[in-house]
Amino acid sequence: MRDRLPAMRAAAVNALGDITTAMDRAGHPKGSYRLILQSYPSPLPDGGRVRYPGEKYDRLAQGGCPFFDKDLTWTHDELVPEISTALASAARTAGAEFLDLSRAFDGREVCSTTTVQAGPGRQPSGRTSEWVRFVTSGLGQGQRQESLHPDYYGQRALGVCLGLQLDQAPGRYSCTNTPGTGPADMRLQPAPSP
Repeated sequence: MRDRLPAMRAAAVNALGDITTAMDRAGHPKGSYRLILQSYPSPLPDGGRVRYPGEKYDRLAQGGCPFFDKDLTWTHDELVPEISTALASAARTAGAEFLDLSRAFDGREVCSTTTVQAGPGRQPSGRTSEWVRFVTSGLGQGQRQESLHPDYYGQRALGVCLGLQLDQAPGRYSCTNTPGTGPADMRLQPAPSP
């Protein structure tokens, strides 16, 4: 997977360049708008924060997270931050702003010990529910495409993060959630310089 990051970064730089060109051709010169590249929130907790013990396939049937603990930890602690770093570099190269969302869903991931899955007798709640759709079999319409993507609460949280950045001076920011509250209580802080 890591060997794909340079190509992903190059594609992001090219896409940002194409957007800048299109905006210029449409009569919107650079500086008349804000171009913000966002990273991805981790959909999975690290292996130590999975509410379904044991690395068995019943994690798929119970919670929709059929992953080994070491793969969960690798994804959460290494892969998602590396993707974010590559995208931040692309934004810097292309002259765009950057919004780091890699930790925006910490504690709200699918199968996390700090969330519950909505279902019979458990109404969804932005304070307690997962903010990511669980992995499905892919047999239903759109299931495969929606697996591990932000759900209603996750989308609201991401929208709040973008709104918070738009209220700030242009720059690099990171967004995180506030434990025990809903998506309206996202927090924005300046991202550390590379």
